[in-house]
Formats: sequence, C-alpha cells, structure tokens
Amino acid sequence: MSAKESKPNLSDSQVSEISKRLYGLTASIIRPLPSYDDQNFYVAPSEGGEYVLKVMNSADSHNIALIELQTHSMNFLHQRGLPAQTAFPTLTGQLMSLEEIDCGFGMQKYLVRLLAYLPGTTISKITCSPRILYDVGKMAATLDTVLLQLEHPNLSAFQRENFIWNLTSVPLLNQYLHVMDGDPAQKVVKAVIEQYQIQVMPKLPLFRKCINHGDFNDHNLLVKPDGPSKYKISGILDFGDMSYYDMPIPRYSGRSFSEQSSAHEASTGPRRETDLRFSMAMAKFQKKVLTKLVDIHMEVRRLGRSEPPLSSAHVV
Repeated sequence: MSAKESKPNLSDSQVSEISKRLYGLTASIIRPLPSYDDQNFYVAPSEGGEYVLKVMNSADSHNIALIELQTHSMNFLHQRGLPAQTAFPTLTGQLMSLEEIDCGFGMQKYLVRLLAYLPGTTISKITCSPRILYDVGKMAATLDTVLLQLEHPNLSAFQRENFIWNLTSVPLLNQYLHVMDGDPAQKVVKAVIEQYQIQVMPKLPLFRKCINHGDFNDHNLLVKPDGPSKYKISGILDFGDMSYYDMPIPRYSGRSFSEQSSAHEASTGPRRETDLRFSMAMAKFQKKVLTKLVDIHMEVRRLGRSEPPLSSAHVV
C-alpha cells in the first residue's frame, strides 16, 4: 500500500457521522487541520466545546498498542501541568476506536480519537524573541524530566526497531542518498552520516536511554499572546514519533534554537553525551533534509511527472 493510500481522506459528512455515532456530538463546524500522515479536523459541536477529531493513517492504525501508549503519555503530561492534548472517551468508554471506512481506496481500518483542541499559533508563524526561545528550551527540559516518571505495562512499545526518526537509525539514511544525486550538498550529508557512525555509534551503549517526544519542532509547538508583544507556549502537538532515544536532549528539528541550550543544560547528563551533541544535532538535521527530499521524489512519481532535479534548496 502506498503512503498516499494509507493517509485517510474523510469527507465532512463522514466526520459528522463519526462524531455523532462515537461521541454523541452534533458537529456544527468542521474544518481541516494540518497533518503529515494522518487527517485532523477541528470540530465545534452544537453541544459546546472545541475538539480535534484525529484519524490515524491505516498503516499506523495497526499498531494499537503504540497509539494507546502515546495517548496515555499525552494524558500523563496534561495531568502534570504540561499543555498536551487529552483524549476523550467514546460513548462506550474507549479512548480510541478502530473504524472501517472507505476513503476512496476501498474499505480500510483507521484509528479514531477525539482530542482536546488547543488554541494558539505555531511558533513557525511568529518572530521568535530570546524569551520565547528560552521558554522552548525550558519546556523541552521539563518534558524530558516528566517523561522519566512515565509508567505503563506496555512501555516496551516505544522500543521501535529501525524507526527512521530515532537517531540510532541514522545509518538507514544511506538508502535515500540517491535522491540527492547531482546535489553538492550530498557530500555534506554523507560526511555527517560517516561522522555519526565513527564518533557516536561506538558510544551508544554508554548513553542513558529515555522516552522522548521525538518531533519537538516549530510546527508542533503552539503559542498564544501574553501581553502586547509577548507569547507563551500554549500547546505541544503530535506525539506520533515518541520512542526510546539514546540521549535526553530535545529533538528540535525546525529552526536553530541554540539559545535554548542553557535552559536544558540541567538534563543533558554526562560529558560523554554532551560532547556528541553537535554530531547528533547535525544527524537530525540531515535526516530532515533527506526525508523531505524523498517525500518530494515520491510525490512527483505518484503524479506521473518527469522528475525535476532535486536539491537541498527544496527543503532549506
């Protein structure tokens, strides 16, 4: 199954029917929200309140244990004062429901959850001040620290072997280097991967492991005004990349947030880990570049167009 067929494509009428049948809500306003692999809808029912109906892609919907653990983690963080979304139960008391839906590719199964709607603007859309950058670092440190307390009988579900977004999987990027053929930046990416394999991989067994958000970036952090020209963090989104990671550092994959390092210093751990922070951060950035280029490559092939020359300029 292609990634395109895996991603749900529900209509407003299907969203309205699911909202009523599963949650007893009569949707008066429905509008789409951004999502990479899944489908998200803002739902405002006549009964009151604001929600996000999240429909997982059919591929990830098969991993019910992992999605249940992610949902538990979100609720856990919210209960401890962090601005994470919470999940609401269905009329039968379940926090998610596996639904068989036809989105144009035949009947497939999709996990559906109703989440709290968090108002705000993504950090990617504002001009960041030193204050908000510091707050991002502090939030990353707090998130890591609180997740150390997470308990669940199925925590092993976060041991995701060959998970492309885990930094232990950096060597897997070699299989995608061909999409950068002809791009001078390919040499840089190769050098970063080689540096990781030489400097980081031999030391991985010495690192502490922790559960990490995995995608703490400027599109997954919400802010809202806090005075005439200030903002405060109002939401943490998208827990789909949670995993056990080998360094308790924030996986910030968007803008350069070097200013946040001082706020996070207390949780970065032994020198053997902090000495390799640069190599790990560079590997994370190269992972972002390569996977984005692969997305462009696959979309061009899906549309049946002649492929334009791809370069890192398409991403950065």
